[in-house]
Amino acid sequence: MTSTAYLLPGLPFGGSEITIVRWLKRPGERVAVGEPLLVVVNDRLEAALPATRNGILERLLVAEGAPLAADTPVATIAAEVAANASDTPKAVRSSVPAIDRETRSEARNADVTSPALRVTPVARRIASTTEIDITVLRGSGVSGRIVKADVLAALAAYQPPTEHHPLTRSPPRADDTYVITAIDVEMERLLAVIARLEPAYVRRGLELSLGACVALGVLAALPRYPLLNSCWSDDAIVIRRRVHLTVAPGNGLATRLICDAQDLNLRGLARALGIRAPVASTSHDSTFAIADLGDQVWGDPAALASGRSAALGFGAVRARPIVIGDGGGDRLAMRRVALMTLAYDARAIDQRYADAFLRELKRRLESFDP
Repeated sequence: MTSTAYLLPGLPFGGSEITIVRWLKRPGERVAVGEPLLVVVNDRLEAALPATRNGILERLLVAEGAPLAADTPVATIAAEVAANASDTPKAVRSSVPAIDRETRSEARNADVTSPALRVTPVARRIASTTEIDITVLRGSGVSGRIVKADVLAALAAYQPPTEHHPLTRSPPRADDTYVITAIDVEMERLLAVIARLEPAYVRRGLELSLGACVALGVLAALPRYPLLNSCWSDDAIVIRRRVHLTVAPGNGLATRLICDAQDLNLRGLARALGIRAPVASTSHDSTFAIADLGDQVWGDPAALASGRSAALGFGAVRARPIVIGDGGGDRLAMRRVALMTLAYDARAIDQRYADAFLRELKRRLESFDP
């Protein structure tokens, strides 16, 4: 079996020192591309890192708890090889030999006299999940590089049309990685601001909603917590600078997608949420979501986040007795309070980070000043 070293990738935040918290696989177990392999942490981020190829986890080169630098080899992954050609399924053997022997011979000869095979990462990843022999393909990219289109063309040419192929399935969803945390927010000041500004908004034909105010608080807090506006890929966590905000206002109203919401003030958000026409199709994907949960306090974390790294839900505003520090002692007082719940992807975000964001949002909403 041929082995490949697994190099520890760098993390997007914190110092350069990375520590392995635990291995999620043991030597001898099968691993697949994108499957969580190990959990690592630095001084600001904890994340689960995926396997970069299919095969068998051969050896662990580094024990748990060891401080490391990026690009350190930490494990080896061996490719699975059939014992002999007769073990290969007939359907596979009938499709692969469609690449003629002369082409295979030409590729082997080229390997002797030419540089290493030039393949884009996406093309290599797709080929690793198929029976396509990437070494015999002719690349259409720059300097003969094999690109995604070359692998897909090979699949279309050599794979029987009735045979099910992994690429025809949707990528596996990691719904079990979504968790939820929550915080109570006193809404007295925010509701007072809405009551004060509402007449001016009505004169302009706008409705100043609680959702618009919560959205403004979220947009102000997100720059300090950029992982909440990120997405998880097979290779890394992608931080997105622009905020394409989905807002589900509740009460049966249609969900709104507000592109580049970070550029809007409170009036702009109210105007965007007040558009009654259906949301037009857009090339932008939603990067963060806010949902009015109403009386449904918690909701399903995976459904709330729906493929994003995080999403915020807020429940109905209720009057509750709370303890207030008043000079020499504490007293009970009735205050209008809403529960803010944050669903987040635990592969990219830890609870300490999520709770810090909620505390920042609570501070901004309880001292709301648009």
